[in-house]
Amino acid sequence: MTEPLSNQIRSEEAKRERCVDPRERWRALQETIAWADAQQKPPRNSIQSCLERQRRLVAVLSRREPAEIRVAEDRPSFGSHY
Repeated sequence: MTEPLSNQIRSEEAKRERCVDPRERWRALQETIAWADAQQKPPRNSIQSCLERQRRLVAVLSRREPAEIRVAEDRPSFGSHY
């Protein structure tokens, strides 16, 4: 009969502990965390993400024909009074 899974897991973990230097394991863990942090997108309101959104918007607007961009002609401009 096979040994229970928990005993097998413990024996495999003990084997791994014997084979890997603790400093090497810590270095690998730090590298993995740094890599994962580098993969994240910038925060929503950061300068980098705002500039990226602006770049995408300008690219979309520059592809449109002038006839597609509508301006409200009957409205007074912003800040003007009647």
